[in-house]
Amino acid sequence: MRLLQLALFFIFFNVQGQTSSKAVISSPLEVPINIVSAYGEIRPNHFHSGIDLSTFGKSQRVIAAAEGYISRVRKSAQGYGNVIYIDHPSGITTVYAHLESFTEPLENFVKQAQLKNKRFEFDTILNEAMFRVKSGEFIAMSGNSGSSSAPHLHFEVRDQQFENTINPLLFNFSKNDITPPVIRSVAFYPKENEGTVNMLNSKLFLPLVLNKKTKKKGLSTKVKMPVLSGWVSFGFQGGDVIEKKSHLSGIYEIKIAVDSQLVYKSRLDQFSFSETRNVNAFIDYATKVKLKRTINHCVVPQNQMIGIFKQHQDQGYFYFNEDKVYSITYTLTDISGNVTIQSVKVKGKTFLGLTSNQELNQNFSTISPSQEVVLEREGAEVTFFEESLFDTTKVKFIRRLQPANLSDLYEVGSIYTPVNQAFKIKIRLNSSALLPIEKYTIVRLSGKSKEALPTEISENWLTSFSDEFGDFTIQVDTIAPSISRVASVSKVSTVKKKKGKKKKKTVVVQLPLKAEGFIKFKITDALSGVNQINAWLDDEWVLLEPGAGANEWKFKFPENLAEGEHTFQIEAIDKSENSRFMQFCPEKTVTTLSP
Repeated sequence: MRLLQLALFFIFFNVQGQTSSKAVISSPLEVPINIVSAYGEIRPNHFHSGIDLSTFGKSQRVIAAAEGYISRVRKSAQGYGNVIYIDHPSGITTVYAHLESFTEPLENFVKQAQLKNKRFEFDTILNEAMFRVKSGEFIAMSGNSGSSSAPHLHFEVRDQQFENTINPLLFNFSKNDITPPVIRSVAFYPKENEGTVNMLNSKLFLPLVLNKKTKKKGLSTKVKMPVLSGWVSFGFQGGDVIEKKSHLSGIYEIKIAVDSQLVYKSRLDQFSFSETRNVNAFIDYATKVKLKRTINHCVVPQNQMIGIFKQHQDQGYFYFNEDKVYSITYTLTDISGNVTIQSVKVKGKTFLGLTSNQELNQNFSTISPSQEVVLEREGAEVTFFEESLFDTTKVKFIRRLQPANLSDLYEVGSIYTPVNQAFKIKIRLNSSALLPIEKYTIVRLSGKSKEALPTEISENWLTSFSDEFGDFTIQVDTIAPSISRVASVSKVSTVKKKKGKKKKKTVVVQLPLKAEGFIKFKITDALSGVNQINAWLDDEWVLLEPGAGANEWKFKFPENLAEGEHTFQIEAIDKSENSRFMQFCPEKTVTTLSP
């Protein structure tokens, strides 16, 4: 692991020290720059790897940020949706995601490949001679494709050699920002069995209030000064203010000092995609899961991300062992150099130790992230790899007998503990299982949610990988995907007279299906997920594309389609090989020309 960390350090030094220093890029949009989400913003299980630029609610022209060539193009119903990658001579790659459409030559190239592959999802590497672009050249129209909730352009900068993502605002193409980050509350975290906050081995959150006299924020005068003893780390709730919006984004640089001693420093200038799940160690993960609150927890995990953790002492913990007043200073800096400094006073106290918890029973194991560990129970096996955990963790592994089910149920870990990289779980299928083996899958249960995991099968053993803790068991998937046609509707207004008064009424009328315009479907699967969608028009395979709604797919009938009745068929296949087939017979209306 140490060799890996040294290699990553070299990579990040090389990226910041060489690539970004010689690259020049401009805005990828022709409209004024309006950043709606910053680089490094905390997202579910990942850091935001680029910046989101407003397109002001409509499709806008997207242009190349620098000279180069389109090195990769991709279309997907999920993730980045329609996306273009451009390699530049300076050694960087710029990425343009959630696009509506490409230029006509590129769109035609992609569509021919989709039709040949008989699949919408498409991802390919292009050679330098195929699609060269100049700086400012039109390449696409912005949109809302993939896992996007509103129209915008997601823009990234990456290093070509190592594929690390770099903060785009380091390239100075954005307009000036004069608003500093904000901090709304502070938090204190005693190390388990090695520290206390107010005499307890539990965390403490305290809001900051504005002093009307000094016009500065601080702890309320109604709150007693916190008493810290032994090893304690620090956190806060806050973020960077972008374009004076209420939405708080990621903070470029965070520093924590006790008196004049720096104990923690992070900076979001670049990171590796392979380590983006470190976001779960960057925050108070348990509070996020329980209360849906995002608290920055300023500690460095044992499995650390070299790219953003710039400096620390004792992983961000400070040892309080003197009966005196300490000053904790939070220094938050955005990429434009705007600074917020917040100090709070705490009392220190000599640490007298804590009574340790009872020894772990056989259902718990203490696992270090620097070792590979295999845990076994009757009918199941869990393997933790060196990178599976962030820190040394007490992991629960309990077997719950389920004699009437396809397998027993296995509780692994706590849903309030984050997983860094996926661990492996194997479960034995009960001998009573009678269906074909491909119908069985491992599912992860967490509260009311259930997720089928990609599963490999060997004899009567099923194997999956999971990046979250939870309860695991085997379930059978015999239910085919659901296909429902989204009917076209029209609003019809009627006027009725009642007691001499006119009353207007609007009625939504479902239109009959015709082989004109679009035919739309909603396709879902209850367990393993949809794996393949096929459609045929008059026995010829045709390409469906994602619609505007969730799980929606659409097809536009050709304008030159012959008049009369046609056959439209659609098939959806899930990952357990269950399939659903439907057929429609729309008619192309006969067009009557006026004399």
